[in-house]
Amino acid sequence: MEKPDATVAPSCCFLEVDVAKSNASLVTQSRAFNAADLIALAISASDPLRRAQLLANAQAQLAWTLRSAVEECAESDISWAKIGEAVGMPRESIFRQYSAGAPIVALKAVQSPTSPNMADPRNRYPADAIFAFQTPDGRWWGPRDLLSEGQYRTAALPFHPAANVGSPFAGQMLMVRYGPIEQNVSFHAAQVVEPDGSPRRVRVTHDVMDLMFSDGQTPLRRAITAVVHAVLSNPRNPQQLREAVDRAAKAQNPAVPLADFVAAVKAVIETAETVEPTDIFSHEAIERLKKVVAEFDAWAGGAR
Repeated sequence: MEKPDATVAPSCCFLEVDVAKSNASLVTQSRAFNAADLIALAISASDPLRRAQLLANAQAQLAWTLRSAVEECAESDISWAKIGEAVGMPRESIFRQYSAGAPIVALKAVQSPTSPNMADPRNRYPADAIFAFQTPDGRWWGPRDLLSEGQYRTAALPFHPAANVGSPFAGQMLMVRYGPIEQNVSFHAAQVVEPDGSPRRVRVTHDVMDLMFSDGQTPLRRAITAVVHAVLSNPRNPQQLREAVDRAAKAQNPAVPLADFVAAVKAVIETAETVEPTDIFSHEAIERLKKVVAEFDAWAGGAR
């Protein structure tokens, strides 16, 4: 099987499995590893058509892997009601698929936005994802208030990226918040430890990936983009504020030095302190920008 491109951005940490200690059957192990290989190839594929093909193959492989895992449950005398509850299916549906000798698909297709199948939360969101993390000094990185309490979960992340990757947070025990995120979710995943000690693979947002491994600009650019849309779409906002936002929008050009871009963003905040926006959407976007700028300054200080 072809290997992933070595130039692909690394995931936060990689899944390590001691096959000798695994309780899964050899069939389940084999199918699960095949699915993981296909997903890894899809991540590194440069051709989107090839990526779609690999992910479709991975989906089929996962369906067979699920069937194998369900078979293990059945052989362990676990009731079909409990199996169905675990995978989110009526027991009759999962038993019919199993009895047919076919792969088991737990998710029903959605043909339109009004389909009844949209009620399934797995169809409303691509995946749970880490959207913020906390370092041992108590500082939070990323939009920790993105989801309300009760919508997110907290887990530990022993952060040990590859030595050749580098990160200002390497070697630290991080606490992460994750939950259902609809957009901005990367292909990369980290293995976290749940409060009960069980491991879990969770995907990571682009903002968190950027803070962990890159130049920390992604959250800043997203926040100023939201301000641009809010402020410039309302002609009643003060001209001085609109001009400052317009300059920040132009400073997002990749050719503009980072220091100049950050200065233009901070100028928006300074302007808003003397010339307030006229609508709540502009106000909220600027308040959010203030938090992100503070997080970026803290990140920049820690990354030096």
